Amino acid sequence: MPFEKYLLIKKSTLPGAGLGLFAKKRFRKGDRIVEYKGRRLPWREAKKEDGHNGYLLRLNRTTAIDAQPYKKAMGRYANDAAGLSRIAGKRNNAEYLTYGDQCFIEATRTIRKGDEIFVSYGRDFWTLQRKLRRQKLKGTL
Repeated sequence: MPFEKYLLIKKSTLPGAGLGLFAKKRFRKGDRIVEYKGRRLPWREAKKEDGHNGYLLRLNRTTAIDAQPYKKAMGRYANDAAGLSRIAGKRNNAEYLTYGDQCFIEATRTIRKGDEIFVSYGRDFWTLQRKLRRQKLKGTL
């Protein structure tokens, strides 16, 4: 299924989030939206970038997907509504689901045409981001 024809990349509705991923059609709960694509690498190599590379997705215990160098990989543009720049009324409407060696973003509720697609990056990701931000402000990074 050519997922990309049902998606649009434009400025996110979240302040400071950069670009976001938007629906060009309605997605129902459980619909597969897009595959999270990128360079596959061993987690032991990717781990040094954890927290510094927002496009790094840990696929399993031993493998990660790095979407940073893949600007055309649309899954990389899905933001987290529960991140650092929250807006009242905006909630995550999708999730990452892994099937074998692939990861997809799938709808957790109905997403209307024109809605931004939001997916949770996970509590650990945001805890690490806050820690890195504090270190940067203190000048220890």
